[in-house]
Amino acid sequence: LLMLGFLLNPLIIYDAAVWGHQDAFLILFLLLSLWAYESNHLKTSFVSIVLAIMVKSTAFAPAALMGFLLLRKFGIRKVIDGIVAGLTTGIVVIFPFIASGGSPSMLISSTIFRVFQFGTLTFQYPRSAAVSPDGYNIWPLFTYFAGARSRDRMWYPDYVSEPFFGISYLLAGEIIFGLVCSVLIYLATKKASKSPGSAAVLLSVMMFASTMFLTKTTARYLVFGLAYLFVSCNIINRRTKRFI
Repeated sequence: LLMLGFLLNPLIIYDAAVWGHQDAFLILFLLLSLWAYESNHLKTSFVSIVLAIMVKSTAFAPAALMGFLLLRKFGIRKVIDGIVAGLTTGIVVIFPFIASGGSPSMLISSTIFRVFQFGTLTFQYPRSAAVSPDGYNIWPLFTYFAGARSRDRMWYPDYVSEPFFGISYLLAGEIIFGLVCSVLIYLATKKASKSPGSAAVLLSVMMFASTMFLTKTTARYLVFGLAYLFVSCNIINRRTKRFI
């Protein structure tokens, strides 16, 4: 209830939908991909995934899980057709940028850089490498034991070793998130994962876990998990409840 109260705070909604962020568009394409998956529109799902990734690199995690779910549901041959449709759409979208003189390599290199910046110790900027800019994940609880107080608990560098296991907060978060994703992949291999609403539940858990365990995340990222959760509540059936 406290989490819902925080997420429904008008300031958080404004932060996600208005204040210079693409999260609203990203959620739109992610949910469109989920709808296409549930409605057996394979190509539409892949097109939506590609558009989501082009909006923001945050889409890589749910896109990977959605791709695995699509593979499980439709098979490799149909998935290849869907990938071709998605890539074709991506090329069409960036064509005006290329035609105006832009370099496609810039788009690729900037995306790769952002992935490395969020995932490796080599590409860190001290001013942005915080365990949690607003203290809405688990790591400010740990930085207290490292001597940080007040706001410094949130803006503590994630490339510094945490006080218990001697590994960086960045790596610790990635390990925990990787374990969660491993469990989700395992559950996605079960037959019940194809029942209505199961995909939304798995995606919801993934997005909540990414916000709670990965560093550099902010509270508005919980909106992604909440969006998937609301969808699952509307389409879930008895079989899916047993799966949960």
